[in-house]
Amino acid sequence: MIFGLGFLLASLCALTILPTVSARASRLARRRIEATLPVSVSEVVAERDHLRAEFAVVQRRLERKAEAVAARRHADMAAIGTRTMEAEAAVAARIRSEAEVARALERIAGLDRDLASARAEGETGLATLHALEEAHRAILDDLKATRRMQATTAPSGAEGETVGPASTAAEIEALRAELTAARAALAARGSDDTAELRRRISEVADALVRHDRLPQDRLPQDRLPQDRLPQAGAFSATSPALAES
Repeated sequence: MIFGLGFLLASLCALTILPTVSARASRLARRRIEATLPVSVSEVVAERDHLRAEFAVVQRRLERKAEAVAARRHADMAAIGTRTMEAEAAVAARIRSEAEVARALERIAGLDRDLASARAEGETGLATLHALEEAHRAILDDLKATRRMQATTAPSGAEGETVGPASTAAEIEALRAELTAARAALAARGSDDTAELRRRISEVADALVRHDRLPQDRLPQDRLPQDRLPQAGAFSATSPALAES
């Protein structure tokens, strides 16, 4: 019983003291909260403006970074376009140079063929000219022998015998002049007169054969095919045999 009364008294004391303790705790908590929070409207506006300024600075930094990245990207794209155009121009120039080299090689090959053909024709023409010169030399030898024979014969011989060698010598001189003119014309004139010069040389050779002054074993070599005679200028060098005659 005594214990029950003591418990009741203690409960009553606690109930009377509890509101005072709770009010005190509430006041302390409110003070702590008020110390952490602004106490006026101007402070709230200032805090809001400060936050806006910080956000604007951060946003501007991000925008500047994005602009720098975009500028670098545009510069890279422009550089790529320039390099692409340069590469295309280099490829086109290389293709043109290769085509020019191919054309130059073709021209060189054609010139080599023309040079080889000209050399072959020149050698053939020189061989023909040498054969004609040898025939001319043989004619001169025969003429000298005839003159020696006339010198050893009696002066009382027939007058017709002296006329024959004289006419032969005149004809030989005419053939010699014609051959010299043919050589000079062949060296000076162009390719349009080559056929005429070939014909004249052939006529000279035929005339020599008709006078039986050209040996028969040389005839196939002297009268070469007309299409193998050289062009104008191949006989520019003067032959010693013709110079002596």
